[in-house]
Amino acid sequence: MACDRADIPAVVQRRQLAQQDRQPPRLQPRCQVPDWFHDLRADAAIDYRVARDVLDDSMATRARLAATFEVAWRRIAEANTRCAPFDTELDAAHDAVKHTEAAQRAAQQRLDQSGLRGRRQARTDLATANDAVTGTRRMLAVTREQAREPHAQRNIARAQIETARDALRTHDILATWQYFPEHLSAAEASVDALNTWHDWATGKPVTQETLVEAVATLHEIAAHEPDNSTQQLANVIHQWAEQHGMELTWPVTQQHRSIESSVGIDL
Repeated sequence: MACDRADIPAVVQRRQLAQQDRQPPRLQPRCQVPDWFHDLRADAAIDYRVARDVLDDSMATRARLAATFEVAWRRIAEANTRCAPFDTELDAAHDAVKHTEAAQRAAQQRLDQSGLRGRRQARTDLATANDAVTGTRRMLAVTREQAREPHAQRNIARAQIETARDALRTHDILATWQYFPEHLSAAEASVDALNTWHDWATGKPVTQETLVEAVATLHEIAAHEPDNSTQQLANVIHQWAEQHGMELTWPVTQQHRSIESSVGIDL
C-alpha cells in the first residue's frame, strides 16, 4: 500500500503532461487590436442588420403586392367568364341594329329614287324598316341593362388589376434603383473582412486567399469612406506581409503609412 501511495504523484503528473500535450498551442497575436476596432466592428454589424431588415421589408412588400396582383388577376378572370354570355348577346344585338339600320337607309334611298308607280311600296318598305330598327334598338337597350351589373363588376376588377400592376411595377423599379441586395452583400463582406482581420490579428490561422479577400474589402470600404479606419487595418496586414515575404494585391501608399503610425497598431 505504501508503494502504491508513493506512485500516485507520478501518475497524476503523467496525466497532467498528457493533457497539456493534447491542448492546442496558445495563439500568438500578430498585432495588437486597437481599442476602436470593436466599435468599428459593432457599427459594421449594425449596418448589416439594417441592410438585412431593409431587404427583408422590401421582399415582404413585394410578396404582398404580388399576392394582391394575383387576387386581382383571378377577379378579372372570373368577371370575364361571368360577362362572356352578356358580351355575346350584346355583340349580336349591336349587329342586329347595324343590319336593320343599313336596311332602313336602303329603304329610304329607294323611296327617294322611286317614281309614282313604286312610291307606295317604297313607303311600306321604309315603315317596315323603321319598325325593325325600333325593335332591334329596344332589344339592344334590354341587353345592355341585363349586362350592366356584370360589366360594372368587371370594370371594378379591371381598375383593381391595373392598380395592383402599377404598384408592383413601381416597387420593382424603386427596389432596382436602391440596390438593396448589393448593399446587403457589401455590408456582409465588411463584417466578414473585419472578422477575418480580428482572427488574423489575434493569431488564428487564416488562409492567404481569405486574407487577400479581406484586404480587398477593407480597401474598398476605405475608398468609399475616407474617414473610416479600415485603411489602417489593411496597411497593418500589408506591413506584416512584406515582413514575411507574402505578396498581397494592393500596395500601401506612403500617405496611409503616416496615418497608420498615428493610431498605434503595433506588429
